[in-house]
Amino acid sequence: AVDADLVSNVTYRIKTEAARQLFAVNRLTGAVSVLQTLDFEDLAAGNSTYTFEVEALDHGGVLPPGTATVIVRIT
Repeated sequence: AVDADLVSNVTYRIKTEAARQLFAVNRLTGAVSVLQTLDFEDLAAGNSTYTFEVEALDHGGVLPPGTATVIVRIT
């Protein structure tokens, strides 16, 4: 996300509650990481895709949060 203000105050968070059990997002950079090993063979019934939303929040601004859909495919 890009903040047009001179001082950026954008932070990120995972909006989808269930995804917070498996993934984390860096509040300042928006980088997504896994919280545990995801093994393709251990995934239930071919559920090798995770889809969730991440929000970008401008804490000093008046605009609503921006959202992005993240799709993680385990291969």
